[in-house]
Amino acid sequence: MFEITIKPRFCETDARGHINNTVLPVWCEQGRTEVFLDNNPPHGLPYWPVMIARIEIDYLEQTFYRPEIIVRSGVEKINTRSFIFYQQIWQGDKMVARARSVMVYLDMHTQRSTPIPDDVRPVLATLLVNPDAIL
Repeated sequence: MFEITIKPRFCETDARGHINNTVLPVWCEQGRTEVFLDNNPPHGLPYWPVMIARIEIDYLEQTFYRPEIIVRSGVEKINTRSFIFYQQIWQGDKMVARARSVMVYLDMHTQRSTPIPDDVRPVLATLLVNPDAIL
């Protein structure tokens, strides 16, 4: 399981002092990026053709300025042409959100989805997590 710490910025708050709901997808992206940087696929990160086809976030608790955020990330499921990235966002001892992102593997020439190559699957398999577990 990969974990990063984020310090919320004042500019990420709304008029009521809460972290704005549009910020959490950015934190998820930051968590995914760190996982990808630490687990470069065989073809190298700049050449790894994945894109988000869907992202869903369950907002479980309010999130506030100042207390640090922990983003925990892993892969929930590997399909033929895509995989599901699962993340939990924590503030203090509370899980404040959880997210799932469908990442599609692309053929860069045709701009269409293509099967995940056999040499990439083992990299993804090392990232598998159980979404029912507290990460």
